[in-house]
Amino acid sequence: MCRRVSLFFLFILISAFIFQPVSAQESGPIYIVQAGDTLSLIASRFNVTLNDLIAANPSIDPNFLSQDQQIVIPGLEGVTGILETEIISLGDTLRSLSRRTQVSDIQMKKLNRLISPTELYVGVSLIVPTREGQTALTTRITPAAGESLFELAIKQNSDPWTLTSVNKIGGTWDAIPGDILYSLGTSNEGSATGLPSAFVSASVEPLPTVQGSTEIIRVQLQESTSLSGTLVDKPLHFFQVNADQIALQGVYALLEPGVYPLRLEATLADGSKQSFEQMVVVKSGDYYSEELSVPPETLDPAVSERENEQILSIITPQRLHNFGMVYFHPLLCTQIN
Repeated sequence: MCRRVSLFFLFILISAFIFQPVSAQESGPIYIVQAGDTLSLIASRFNVTLNDLIAANPSIDPNFLSQDQQIVIPGLEGVTGILETEIISLGDTLRSLSRRTQVSDIQMKKLNRLISPTELYVGVSLIVPTREGQTALTTRITPAAGESLFELAIKQNSDPWTLTSVNKIGGTWDAIPGDILYSLGTSNEGSATGLPSAFVSASVEPLPTVQGSTEIIRVQLQESTSLSGTLVDKPLHFFQVNADQIALQGVYALLEPGVYPLRLEATLADGSKQSFEQMVVVKSGDYYSEELSVPPETLDPAVSERENEQILSIITPQRLHNFGMVYFHPLLCTQIN
C-alpha cells in the first residue's frame, strides 16, 4: 500500500514538471523587424521597457532577430494590426497621412512620439498601423477655389457624404480649397500632391538623404511656369527631361547630420510666384574621421618653406583640360588653375 501511495505522489510530482502551461504570447499590434533592428532599439522606439517587450514575446530569442520577424508590441491600447514602416515623401503632412491611412492624428502622434506636425521631415521613417482588409486609399484629390464637395464627389464617381467620412471633415460644407482629400474611387485628373497649384508633382530621391549622396529632385509643373529652388543652402539647377524638370544636387559629405530645408519656387506666366518648403533629414554617411596632432616645430616657415620649394620643383602647372578647376595644395595653400 505504501509503495502504491509513493508511486502515486511520484507521478503527480513528475506531471507538475512535464505539463507546465506554456506562456501565451500577448495580443497587440505586430511590428515587422527591419534590417538593423535590435530588441533594445524596438523597445526604445515604442517607449516600452525591454523586459515588457521580452515578456510579450516569450518565443523569441532576445539575442537574435531576423528581418521580417513579427514581434508583439505591448502597451499600445487601441492600436491593432500590423505596424508598417513608411518613409515620409515630399508634400506629406500629418493630416494627409492620417486621412490616407485612416489612423487618427492622436494615434499617429502616440506611435511616433510626435510633438509637432512639423516633425514630419522628408526621409523620416514613420510607424503606421494597417488592418487586415483595410481599403488602400491611393487617389488624392483637392478642391479648387469655388468648387464644392458635391462637384468634387461627382468627378470621383462618389458622393459628398463618403468623402466627408473618409477624410474626417466636419461636413459637406467643410472642404477647403487646396486641401488634400482622399477618395475610394479613381480620378481622371492628376493626383493632388500637397504642393501649390502650379506644381503637378514633385519628388526627391533616394530617401533618406545621406551625407555624400546625390539627390534627384524631379518636378512637373503646369504649362508656362519656370522653376528654381535650393537644397540646404545650394541652388538647384533644373533641366528638362520630357515632361519633368530634374535637378541633381550633391550633399556635402561633411555636412552635419540634421534637418535642412528643400525649397521649390515656381514663377507663373503673369510673374506671380508660388513656393513650397519642407525640411529634409540628412543622415550620417558613417565617414571615418581622425584628428592628427601636428608638432608646432613643423609649422616653422624655415622648415615648411624648403618643403614648398621642393614640391614646386617637381610640379608643372599645365592645363590638361578645357574646363575650370581650382586646386589648393594642402601645404602650399596656393591656387593652381
